[in-house]
Amino acid sequence: MKLRTKIHLYSTLLMLLVLSITNVGIYLIYSQNTYETELQQLTTESESLIHALSQMTESTNPATILRAYSPGNGGVRIVNTSGEIEVAVNTTDRINEVKVESVTKEKHEVNTINGSKMLTISIPFIDSTGSISQLQVIQVLTDVERNLNELMLILISITLVGTIPILISSIVLGKLVTQPIQKLI
Repeated sequence: MKLRTKIHLYSTLLMLLVLSITNVGIYLIYSQNTYETELQQLTTESESLIHALSQMTESTNPATILRAYSPGNGGVRIVNTSGEIEVAVNTTDRINEVKVESVTKEKHEVNTINGSKMLTISIPFIDSTGSISQLQVIQVLTDVERNLNELMLILISITLVGTIPILISSIVLGKLVTQPIQKLI
């Protein structure tokens, strides 16, 4: 293999590797920040809901309060200590696929159920009757998935477009290095 070809190949591969690693890093950091933002937002809404539930009297219908605080693409449910759903409000049918768990401490997780990512927050609280119940707030992350897919397409297209100047610069570099050597021969 000629020296010029080696310079073309190695400089192009090195620059593509650096560009790819940078793009993967950008994607991972952005996705982590996006999920954390969604978690913080849902946690804040859940705390507001728990405060509203604690102010509730026995004549108040809990489903009315849950409807007011239900995420646009998700659902809210109150689960008793035996793991049975007492009250549930869903804005999408996919929420029914999330299994009910009885937990004793605050818990949050992102699960993939039937190809859709869902953020679930479970928070124990004391209801109006004085018993311990659990509030589960579930949000389907379709907007987050769409944004991450769009970011991936943008980063891939930038990498593909970036290969053109990388190839041109490796050709110029190869000529600059090999030209003085060829003049000597």
